[in-house]
Amino acid sequence: MNIFLKRLAIFLMLFISLSAVMLFVNKSISEDNWLGDVSSKTVIALGDSNMECAINDQIYSRAINKAASSDSYFYSYLKLRDLIKISEKPDTVLLAFAPHNIFDNGWLTDSKHIGSKMKIYYPLMEYEDFKYMYNLNPHASIAAVPAMISGAVSNLFQYATGKNISPNFGSFLSLDRNILDKVRELLSKGEPLPFFEMPETFDISVSEQLFLQKIISLCQDNNIKLYLINTPKREEILNYSKYGVEEFYRYYDANLKDIDFLDMSKLQLPEADYGDFVHLNTKGSTEFSTILQKNCLSNLYKVYGRK
Repeated sequence: MNIFLKRLAIFLMLFISLSAVMLFVNKSISEDNWLGDVSSKTVIALGDSNMECAINDQIYSRAINKAASSDSYFYSYLKLRDLIKISEKPDTVLLAFAPHNIFDNGWLTDSKHIGSKMKIYYPLMEYEDFKYMYNLNPHASIAAVPAMISGAVSNLFQYATGKNISPNFGSFLSLDRNILDKVRELLSKGEPLPFFEMPETFDISVSEQLFLQKIISLCQDNNIKLYLINTPKREEILNYSKYGVEEFYRYYDANLKDIDFLDMSKLQLPEADYGDFVHLNTKGSTEFSTILQKNCLSNLYKVYGRK
């Protein structure tokens, strides 16, 4: 029995040591490669899947899209904080800003999101970030460790085989779908929509508000121009009372009116350009990215800026 316990202890020590080494090596490699080549980029797009599906950075060539589905402002903040360390970096940030970004959406606190996100973004986290996440949800933060290890193994394998790991941290997603008829029917019946959960209340998320303010401060302190941007949405969702558009505008007007807000949510695009009520599909992203490419942001602000 003693021999078995000793061997088990040795195995556990070796496993823990190997895991720690992989986590450390992956952190080092990811810190150097998560962003990709930004030498010719002046704009970085951050945020959730609305941004991820909207900006094709092959068309809007001045930009690099590092948005990802269900990204809390916490994760956008981590990316921006790491970005400012490099000498040649974009001087403008486009940050997704819509009702579902500021209401209590659970994107940072829910266990399912903590597990899936920390395995990707832990290389960009510092001690205080881990501490913050632990205080939010201790059980989920500890439970995320195996996912972090598996994520490290996957990243290291990709890197070792010459694959680009940068898209793992956010990139343009070409969405090949149009389910408007389906979601119209669901909305008419008051049933859950397939692309995101409606907020149960219009309570402002403490965490989202905190890290939105941190992003604003980071941009101001580093002379980075920040535009909040609401990408095109279907009128059905904008007029849906449970989406909270009016409450969202009141929040902006009361708290963020000094921050430039490109409200392009009502941009007139054909139905064929939408994947659903809040996501542009491939055709729509081409249209939208072309508009951004042909116009400077300051001129677009004259037309779409919320005054």
